[in-house]
Amino acid sequence: MASLLYSIYASAMTLPYMVLFYGTWICTSLAKPLLVLTVVSLATNPKAAFRKFEIFVTTIVYLLLCKDKKWKAPKTDPAYYFEGKADKDIEKKMIIFVRHGESTWNDTFNKGDRKTLAFIQGFLPGLVKAIFMEWYFWVTGQEVESWFYDAPLSKKGQKQADTIHKYLSEAKIDFMPPKEKEIVKLLLAEDGEESKSQLVSSTLRRAIATMAVGFQTRLEKNSEDQILLLPELQEISFNPDALSITPAHTNPVLAFSDPKSIKGIYEEQIDTKLHTGNKKLSENGLHRLQSFCKVVFDEDAIPSSNKAVICAGHSLWFRSFFKTYLPYTVEHISKKKKLQNGGIVAFTLNRTKGDDGEHRYLIEAKSIVVMHGGF
Repeated sequence: MASLLYSIYASAMTLPYMVLFYGTWICTSLAKPLLVLTVVSLATNPKAAFRKFEIFVTTIVYLLLCKDKKWKAPKTDPAYYFEGKADKDIEKKMIIFVRHGESTWNDTFNKGDRKTLAFIQGFLPGLVKAIFMEWYFWVTGQEVESWFYDAPLSKKGQKQADTIHKYLSEAKIDFMPPKEKEIVKLLLAEDGEESKSQLVSSTLRRAIATMAVGFQTRLEKNSEDQILLLPELQEISFNPDALSITPAHTNPVLAFSDPKSIKGIYEEQIDTKLHTGNKKLSENGLHRLQSFCKVVFDEDAIPSSNKAVICAGHSLWFRSFFKTYLPYTVEHISKKKKLQNGGIVAFTLNRTKGDDGEHRYLIEAKSIVVMHGGF
């Protein structure tokens, strides 16, 4: 019995590598015709070929030179600037974070909630698939498509975005505590001026798609509702999945994995006026955190008639925000754990002026409410 079980286990462990071996053999056999096909395809569409080459070069440059994660946390506790401040000297804004669904990059390289053995077995075949898809996009001239660069939602990520839509569609507001009821009303924006809120998103495709799918009913009910793209929300990472494939001030296009039902939202309800392009090599994540705080209180960018700002974004960016603007003396899970894919958390962000005349920001620790998913 023991030998039989060992034999089954050994076969299970070697199967993915057998598939990889035979797949490599087949690819080697097809190398010459594939090379000819590649050359012909690129020669007939040089514009797309150049764009792909440009993306490749950008990836290498950011991998080598990006300083996105290189900054020192501010020494002064943000709570210090609010000590002794009168209520009239403090502005408040409700912020609601919505984390995107899993991306194709996550699916290829991250274990996620998969068992370690399953991840190990599937890693190499998954990587081969990803590389093949990247090659396919290249030779077919799909210049704004990629598996790795600005990675879109994976199949699992689509389902996670759908859970947001389901959560909002099935929310039983009448049975909720007052605070949760207020937040859901802001998410739904169904009570006129009292529940008016601004939808904003990172410029990365997985975040935009998550918001379009999750808030699809809201957006379809109100054609004037817009998703404002903010480069400030771009993920804190040097990896290519954290680089935006959508040029400045242009609408994103549906990715190969996005549902066709949100095409109208992409065409009519995306506001790109603040989308100035990819994050700069000279900046780091802290710069974007600070810039985001300025934007949400900027009357020209987001009118104060909006009671809340609902942000589709990324795990490392969100965690960095909590670590930077929660009082340093406060221990909170948001400083240590990532918000789950498809998770929703709300809080109040305060603004005041320091003695130097500069605006300072603070998250009210007691205002944090996890609405969906969690950390």
